[in-house]
Amino acid sequence: MFDRSPSPLRAISQTESDMIRSMRVICIFLMIYAHVDTSGAASIINTGAYSWVSEYWIDFLARASVATLSFVSGFLSIAAINSGRVLPFIQSRFVTLIIPMAFWNMTFIAMAVAAAYVGVHSSALDYFRDADAWTYINALTGLGSEPVSQSLFFLRDLFVSSILLAVTWPLLRHALIPVIILLCAAAIFDALEPVIFRPTVPLFLFAGCMARIYGLSLESIARHFGVLVGAVLLLIVSLFLDSAQFDSAASEEVANIIKRVALTVFVIFVAERVSRTPLQAHFAKFEPHAYLTYLSHARSISVLHLLLGLKPMSSGFLIFFFVAPIASFAIAVIIRKALSVLPNWVSILMQGKGKGRLRSPKARPA
Repeated sequence: MFDRSPSPLRAISQTESDMIRSMRVICIFLMIYAHVDTSGAASIINTGAYSWVSEYWIDFLARASVATLSFVSGFLSIAAINSGRVLPFIQSRFVTLIIPMAFWNMTFIAMAVAAAYVGVHSSALDYFRDADAWTYINALTGLGSEPVSQSLFFLRDLFVSSILLAVTWPLLRHALIPVIILLCAAAIFDALEPVIFRPTVPLFLFAGCMARIYGLSLESIARHFGVLVGAVLLLIVSLFLDSAQFDSAASEEVANIIKRVALTVFVIFVAERVSRTPLQAHFAKFEPHAYLTYLSHARSISVLHLLLGLKPMSSGFLIFFFVAPIASFAIAVIIRKALSVLPNWVSILMQGKGKGRLRSPKARPA
């Protein structure tokens, strides 16, 4: 399952290609739950009998999806990085990650201004209180702090992590194990700010690169019983650390990393099982819409929330919470239909790729 030394990159198998499609849909579906209730006030999902919804759906499943997506990104990106195509890789990452992030941040600002004119307050306006020029730069790019739309901050850290990996790869490739240890330490002690704000992003990105370099396949992870047992044990350890409530930020981060490792393995396991069933066709159908769903979901949810007039403590809000990912995917499908008749540059602005460019990984003969 695991070669002892780096080897020439093997091609992605058809099963892995199918698994990656499913993993993207699963992770983005779960990630949306983290951004349904963004008011910061008490709601039915974070108080009383339903507080477990916030604890498990948001803090457990939704936020852990970032690690899995980072792992997949590293697993795929290393092919371009290892071949020496650094500049084209950086350009591609900029177009795919930063341009649509800036566009949807601008969309959030425009929607907030429009809402203010009809008497609806938006958190975007609070962001610009006592603002200077640097605030506006951060609002769009997240260069020095969170952008105006916090749901897209992951893209900023993924971009910076990818660039650092690409530029330093000629040195890092000769010390893969020490680098992963250093990244673990940096994540535990939160030592990467302000370069990286989510330290698990570069950690799992590099882990994905490392897995591919050493010949570790997604299929072998999913089918190795010992890996699954190890993930279960790690999950138990993370739950123990969470319940122990150690008075240490480092201990919390250790539990956080362990939890993300376990859940990444579980997502890979589920994706492999899905690839053997007719469900794979449905995941493959929705995967092309997944990235646009992620980019647009916060705006889609805010509009739906406003139109429905839901109260945070109502049972209707609880139902809305669970169906929000489905609604977000449905809206993204409609947007992509509209993009098919609009100029190509509009598609690049909104989803980081032209209408004719497919983002799904393609299996190649070994």
